[in-house]
Amino acid sequence: MIAFLRNIAAALLLQIFSFSGYAQDSSLSGKKDFTAPAPFILTDTLPKEFSVDITDYVTSCRDGFFDSYIKNGQLDTETTQQPYNELTARKSLLHPVNEINIFFSVQNTSALEKYLYFECGSPDLLKLVNINDPERKIQTGGFLGHTNRVSTYSPNRYLILQLPPGKTSSFLVYLKFMGSYKQRVVPVLLSEKAYQARSIANIDRTRLQLIYHSFIIGGIFIISLFMFVQFFLNKDKAYLFYAAYGLCISLLSEKIMELNCNIHLISHFIPYYVFYSHIILQLFASFFYIEFLRKLLNISKKEKRIWWYSYVIQRLILVACIAACTVFFIPENSAFAAIAYNYGAFVSTICMIPLLVLLILSKKKDPAIKFVIAGFSAVVLGTVTVIYINRSGLYQSFNLFHPISILEFAFILEMICFGMALGYKTYKQKLEKETMALQKSETEIAALKAQMNPHFIFNCINSIDAFIHSNDKYNATLYLNKFAKLLRNILDSSKQNAVAFTKDVETLRLYIELEELRHENKFKTSIQIDDALLTNDYKVPPLIIQPFVENAILHGLKNREDNDGLLQIQVKKAADKIEYIIRDNGIGRKAAGLIAQNKESSYGMQMSFDRIKLFNGEENPSVQIMDLHDDDIASGTEVKVFLNII
Repeated sequence: MIAFLRNIAAALLLQIFSFSGYAQDSSLSGKKDFTAPAPFILTDTLPKEFSVDITDYVTSCRDGFFDSYIKNGQLDTETTQQPYNELTARKSLLHPVNEINIFFSVQNTSALEKYLYFECGSPDLLKLVNINDPERKIQTGGFLGHTNRVSTYSPNRYLILQLPPGKTSSFLVYLKFMGSYKQRVVPVLLSEKAYQARSIANIDRTRLQLIYHSFIIGGIFIISLFMFVQFFLNKDKAYLFYAAYGLCISLLSEKIMELNCNIHLISHFIPYYVFYSHIILQLFASFFYIEFLRKLLNISKKEKRIWWYSYVIQRLILVACIAACTVFFIPENSAFAAIAYNYGAFVSTICMIPLLVLLILSKKKDPAIKFVIAGFSAVVLGTVTVIYINRSGLYQSFNLFHPISILEFAFILEMICFGMALGYKTYKQKLEKETMALQKSETEIAALKAQMNPHFIFNCINSIDAFIHSNDKYNATLYLNKFAKLLRNILDSSKQNAVAFTKDVETLRLYIELEELRHENKFKTSIQIDDALLTNDYKVPPLIIQPFVENAILHGLKNREDNDGLLQIQVKKAADKIEYIIRDNGIGRKAAGLIAQNKESSYGMQMSFDRIKLFNGEENPSVQIMDLHDDDIASGTEVKVFLNII
C-alpha cells in the first residue's frame, strides 16, 4: 500500500511540474534578427479545389510576438524563432494554456485577387492580422473570439485571407488552446471551393449529431418542466431541485451541441458562454444535485455526518461558482480560467463520491438509494469513458458522434433513474397517506365508542331512576335534560373528525356537570379558558380530553374520603398550539393503582393518545402526566395535552 501511494504521489508531482505541453529543440531557440520565411506560391496552375499543408512555410515566434506587433505596429528586430513543426496541444496542471505565435507569407502570382481560408487545428481562440494592412485589423475565430479590435468573427475555425494580385501578403497568427485534451495543430490553406466542400461535408457529418443533441436537450427540458409542474402539485421540494438540476444539464447539453456542430445560439449573444459555461453549469448542477438528494432521501440534522458533509460541500460549491464567474473579468491569457475549465467540474464530481458512500451506508434500507446509485454510476462511467477517449486520442476515430455524446446519454439515464426514484417516493407517500387515513378513520370510530362507555350510561340512568324514586322531580328533570343534550352533542360530533372548540367545551361541561350530580357533589370544578380561544373559530377533535377528565374523577377524586375534591381545567393558547391542563387533588396514581382499574376508562385514554398522534401528525403523543406531591405525600395528578391549531 505504501509503495502504491508513493507511485501515485510521484505521478502527481510529475504532472504538476511538467510545465511544457510540447517539446522544443533548445538549439533553435536563441535570440536573432527576425527573418521572414519563404512565401507559399499561389499560382493559376493549382486546382480550383485544393487543401495544402503549409508547415514548411511557417515559422514559430516567441510568446507575445502577436501582441507586440499589434501594440507597436512593427515586427521585433530581435526575437526567438524556430522552424514550425507539427505540435500536439496539451498542457500540464500549472501550465494549462498553450499559446502559439506563427508567421507565414503567401505570394499571389495570379492577375486576379484571390481568397484563401486558413485553418490550424481547433483552437479556443484564433487571431489573424495582415502585416500589409496599416490599420492592423484583427480577424478572430474559435470560441473565444472576443476583443475590442474585432473586425470579423468567424463562427468556426476558418479565417479568410485576402490576397491582392501580383503581391506577397504576410500574416501573423495567434492561437490559444485551453482544453486539456490532445489535438493536432497543422496549418492548412484551403481554396474557396475546398472550403465550401469541407463546410458541406461538416454539415452532413454533424446533421445526425444535431438531431441527437436536439433530442437530448428537448427530452431533458421537457422532463424538467414536468417535474417543475409536479412541484406545485405535490408541494415536494425534491421535484423543484430535480427540475433545476435538469435545467442545468439541458444548458450544458446545449453548449456541447454548439461545440460539436459548429453553431452559435446562446454564444451568439454571449461570446464567452461556450467556453466558460462548462464549469459554472457543472457547479450549479452539483449544488442542485446535492439538495435533490437531501430532499429525496429525507436527510435531517439528526444524520450528522451526511448533513454536515453535504452542507459544507454545497457552500464550497457556491464559493467556487462565484470564483468561476470571475473568469468573465479576467484577461484572456489567465491560467486560472484554464484550470477552472479543465479541473473544476472534475473536482466537483469527485466530491460527490464520499457523499454517495455515506448515503449507501446510512440509507441502504431505502429502496430509492438504488436508483440514485444507478444514475450516479451511469454518469461516472460516462465521464471516465469520455476522459479516456479524449486523453488517449481515440476521439479522432469517432466520425458519426463526438465522444461527449456518451456523457449526454449517461445524463439521460441518470434523469430516468431519478424520475423513477421520485415516482417511487410519491407512490410510497400516497400509500402511507391512504394507510394513515384508514387508520385514522378506524381510530375515530373506536374513539367514539370509548367516549361514553356503557358503565357511564348505566350509572346515569340509575341516577335518574333514584331521583324519580325519591320524588325529586327537579333534579330528575335537570339530570335528564343534561343527559339528553350530552348524547345529542356526541351524536352530532360523531359525523366530524374535528368540531368547533366552543362546541367541544360545551359538551365537556355537560359531561362534568352530570358526573358532579351523579357523585352527589363530591368534588367541584373550575374551568378557565383564554378569551382568544373562544373568539376564534378553532377546530379540535371531539371530546379529546374527556377520557383524561373521566380518569381524574373516577380514580382520583371519587376515592377521596371527604367532599373537598377539586377538578381544575385550564385551556390556553401557547404559540401555535392549544394547551389543556387537567389537574385534580385526588389520591394520586400510585394509590389509585392499588384499587381495581376500570378497563373501559384505560382503553379510552389509550384511544385519546392515538387520536392526538394522528391529529398532530407525530410519532409520540404530546401528552405530559405528572404526579403532584405535598410534603412527599401524593396530592393529585396533572395532565397536559397539546394540540396543533387548525
